[in-house]
Amino acid sequence: MKLSEISVYIICFNEENRIQKALESVTWAGEIIIVDSFSTDKTLEMCARYTDAIYKRQFAGYGLQKNYALSLVKRKWALNIDADEVVTEELRKEIEELKETDGIEGYFVKRKNYYLGKVVKCCGWYPDHKLRLHRTDKGTWKDVLVHESFTVEGKTGYLYNDLLHYTYDTVTAHLERIYKYAQWSAETFMMVQKKIHSYQLFLIPLAVFLKKYIIQFGFLAGYRGLLISIFESYYTFLKYAIAFDKRKRQLIKTEK
Repeated sequence: MKLSEISVYIICFNEENRIQKALESVTWAGEIIIVDSFSTDKTLEMCARYTDAIYKRQFAGYGLQKNYALSLVKRKWALNIDADEVVTEELRKEIEELKETDGIEGYFVKRKNYYLGKVVKCCGWYPDHKLRLHRTDKGTWKDVLVHESFTVEGKTGYLYNDLLHYTYDTVTAHLERIYKYAQWSAETFMMVQKKIHSYQLFLIPLAVFLKKYIIQFGFLAGYRGLLISIFESYYTFLKYAIAFDKRKRQLIKTEK
């Protein structure tokens, strides 16, 4: 596959501390497209060193934002990465060696996730396959606020080498993301779940913790595995609690 025929597209907001590594890792691409949600730090200044294709758009959910970025792509193939991800040299070479004659329209990439400065391969965090490389005209991002995914129209394959993902450097950063994502997830959750029972606020988070820490061997990662398991459980609890509260308030208004 010719690297000149690949567009890399990235959405971002206030990523001055991380986006330079991401951009540096894809300088080989035919074009780099940035869609920024009106950053107030030096994110755009850094992006301008690598590309002129910089666009601003009010954030309306990860799915919509990435679909907009994809609509700007001019090359045959597109690779999506986040501002906290890095394409390794091994992955670049693997992409370059791909043959377009195999009929595959999209490829899943393995993400190697770093947490508090160290790789974590338990808790379901590895290989963490994400469909990131795809034909530009063969799919779309799911229209959701958070936990977006790409759906390809056609045959898919898997790449062997890793995409590095630098998640959280501090516990505080993790907690801040949990609060934000829980709000968004609760809104999406309410659209598909008509009724929420109070017992779900306890049982489902408990099940999540046991799955992450025991079944997916979180205990092997020391305190990192424990933190991930607890925070995944806490995130689930918040999502259900917020949705439960909103549902109750809706019922009270209806009864009035």
